[in-house]
Amino acid sequence: MILERENRQLCHGISFSPHEPVPVLRLRRGEEWVNEPLSENRSIRLRVGQTKFCLGYVTMRDDGSRTLHSCPKLKGLNTGTQCDGCRRLDQSKFMHQFHKTGEAPQGLRKYLEQPHFLYVASFAHGATKVGTTSKQSKWTRLAQQGAVSARYVARASDGGAIRVLEDLVTEHVGLKQQVRQKSKVKGLTSWELDEVSLDAAKG
Repeated sequence: MILERENRQLCHGISFSPHEPVPVLRLRRGEEWVNEPLSENRSIRLRVGQTKFCLGYVTMRDDGSRTLHSCPKLKGLNTGTQCDGCRRLDQSKFMHQFHKTGEAPQGLRKYLEQPHFLYVASFAHGATKVGTTSKQSKWTRLAQQGAVSARYVARASDGGAIRVLEDLVTEHVGLKQQVRQKSKVKGLTSWELDEVSLDAAKG
């Protein structure tokens, strides 16, 4: 986040589309999106403020696509990426429990109807996780995860079924479903394992 109020931008992370030549850093200034290309050997200078701000919330359209809304109050945060108000409004939250509760807005149900994939990803510090992604995000999901090594291991007809499989992998194999962002970054600054070792961790 850039400190000057008139230039302050909220960082939404890295996006890497198969339709773009390089990944981009996704920044938001009010309702305006700024995509900074992360081309090889390019330098970007940012001044990061002391306060984290809420990144807003997601609503789902009837066709299964999503809309990202800015936080109405631009609240500061101590932890996480959302304030309590935006967390309540966020319709994507139902995605993680839909296979247990069956509860989701219509747009999210439409999104979950498409084929989904199960992947196993390893990070630079050696942590390995299991995760899921939709058919439409299959290419970008792993690129945005920040994993050093990753592999798709299963396919299901819908998002509910793939999350059942994800829970079974966690239960029977012991792979976690989340790796903290700080841990990912720390691994990249003190990389002790080579790619062969990380790939072997996925079996």
